[in-house]
Amino acid sequence: MLNSGFLLLVSFSIGVRANIFDCYPELRAKLEDRPKTQNKGEGRQEDLYGGYGGGHGGGHNNGNHGGHPGYPGGHQEASCPTGWESYKRKGNRIWCYKVNKIRTVWEKAQLLCQAEGASLSGFESDEEYVALQAYLLKNLGKSQVFLGAKRRAVCNTKPEDDPYNENAASPCSKENLFEWVNGVSNNNLVISRHWDPINPSNKKHHEYCLTIMNYGYVNNNMINDIDCAPRKLPFVCGKFAKAI
Repeated sequence: MLNSGFLLLVSFSIGVRANIFDCYPELRAKLEDRPKTQNKGEGRQEDLYGGYGGGHGGGHNNGNHGGHPGYPGGHQEASCPTGWESYKRKGNRIWCYKVNKIRTVWEKAQLLCQAEGASLSGFESDEEYVALQAYLLKNLGKSQVFLGAKRRAVCNTKPEDDPYNENAASPCSKENLFEWVNGVSNNNLVISRHWDPINPSNKKHHEYCLTIMNYGYVNNNMINDIDCAPRKLPFVCGKFAKAI
C-alpha cells in the first residue's frame, strides 16, 4: 500500500510538469513532434534521418533519401553535349553527332572520336540517313566523310566475294558486306539501301572502310566503300546521350 508521502510527491511532480508546459507551450510541441524511434533489430529506420535501411527506398543514408541518387527532381531526359547534334532513334534513344573537319585516315579518326567518348558514327534508319546528310551539308559542306563501318574480314579472301557475293544469303553479299563497329547502329542492312550505283567496288582489293559522299544531290544514294588509308577525310563521331 502506497504511503501518503509518496502520493504527495507524485502529485507534486505531475503538477510541476503541467505548469511548465502551460508556461512554455512551444516546449510541449517540440517534445510531441520528436521522430519516433523504432527497433534497430528489425532493420528499419532508427529515426526520420537515420540509416538502418528498410522502409521505402532502402531507408536513408547520411541524410540522403534512398531511391535514385542524382535525380533530386526525378529522372532527367538525356541530352547531347554542347556542340553535338541530337537525333531521336527508335525507343526514344538520343544519338549525338559531331562532325570533325580534320582530314585523317580512318583509324586515326576513330581514335579522335574515342577521345570524346564516342566512335565513328553510323545510322539506323532511312530517316536518320537523310537527317545525317542534312547535318553534314550544313556543318561541313559538300564533302566525303568517314563513317563507323568496315568490310567484314571474312569477305577479303575469296575471289567470289570480290567486290561482293551475288548470293543474297552469303555474309559477303551486297546487303551484308559491311557492318557497323562499336555499336553505333543496330541495323547493317540499312547500308545496302544507300549504296552509290557503282558501289561497293572494292577497287584494288582494299576498300575496307565506308564513307558518305555528301555532295548535295536530291535523294542521292551516296554510300561508298573506300580505302581506310592513306586516304585522309573528315569524319563524323557519334554517341548516345547521357542524363545529366
